Amino acid sequence: MIRHGTFVGRCVGYCVNEIEVSGCDVVYKAQYATQPVQKTERASITANEWNQLLHLVQETEFLKLNDRYGCPDCADQGGEWIEIRFADGKTKKVTFDYNRPPEEILEIVKKLQAIQMAFDVGPALPSTTGLSPNKPTPGQCGEAGLPESVVTPASDIASLYPKEHLAQFVTEMLDVTSFPSSFGPGRIKGKYMFKDYGLVVRKLTEKEAVLEVEDGGWRYRVGILERTDAGIFVCFEDQARNGGSYHAQSVLFLDRSDKGSLLMGHETKTTFSDCPPFAR
Repeated sequence: MIRHGTFVGRCVGYCVNEIEVSGCDVVYKAQYATQPVQKTERASITANEWNQLLHLVQETEFLKLNDRYGCPDCADQGGEWIEIRFADGKTKKVTFDYNRPPEEILEIVKKLQAIQMAFDVGPALPSTTGLSPNKPTPGQCGEAGLPESVVTPASDIASLYPKEHLAQFVTEMLDVTSFPSSFGPGRIKGKYMFKDYGLVVRKLTEKEAVLEVEDGGWRYRVGILERTDAGIFVCFEDQARNGGSYHAQSVLFLDRSDKGSLLMGHETKTTFSDCPPFAR
C-alpha cells in the first residue's frame, strides 16, 4: 500500500489532500485545513501503472531515508509526504517541503502527484495517467487506453504566441496549477487561472505583470524573458506578504497545444542572468 498527500495551512478550499493506492484501487480524500469538511472519491489505475509504482520502490533505500526533510509548510510553502507499507509489515512515512522530495524518491513522487492531481485538477492531466475519477471503476485492472497526443503542425506553432502584449497574454492564459508554486497545495477543482483565484493586476507593462490577492497578502510577478516560436520563457516570482517568509523565483517555459488551450508551465534548466532561481 502506498499513500501520498499534500497540505498547506493558509489556503482556500480543500487544503489537505491525500491518496491511497492499493493494487489498482485509488482512494482520494480532501478536507479543509481548519474544518472537518471532507470529501472522498474512488477510482482505479491499470495493472501496468501499479507495477510501474512498485518498480520505483526500493525497500532498503526507502527505509534509510530521514523521516523529515526541510521545514514543510513552516513559511506557508506547503508540505508533502509519502508513506509505504511493505509486504513484511514495515511502514515508513517521509515528509518534505511541497514539491521538493529527496532525490531517491523523486520519480515515484512525480507519478503519485499525477494520480492525485487527476482528482483535483482533472482536465489538466489527461495524458499522464489512465485514472478516471469521473468514471470510477474501483477493483478493476483493465488496460485502459490513453488518449492520443494532439500534434500541432510546425507551420502553425508560431501563431500560438503573440508578438506583442506578451505579459497581458500570459496573465490571461496561464494555467497556474500546471507547475510547482504556492497555488499547488490549495488548488480548487475547476479553477486554473489567476482570475479564478481572485488575483488583482497591480502592474502591467509589455514585459511584466504583477498580481496580488486583494488584501495584498500574496504577490506574483511574471516577467517575459524570451519569446520563441515554440513557446515563451518567463521569470515567475512567488512571494508571501502576509507575515510568512516564503519567497521563490524560477524560470518557466510556457507552451500550449492549440489556440484554445491554456499555457502550461514547465520547469526548465535554461538560465537567464536577470532571473536567478531561488527559494527561501
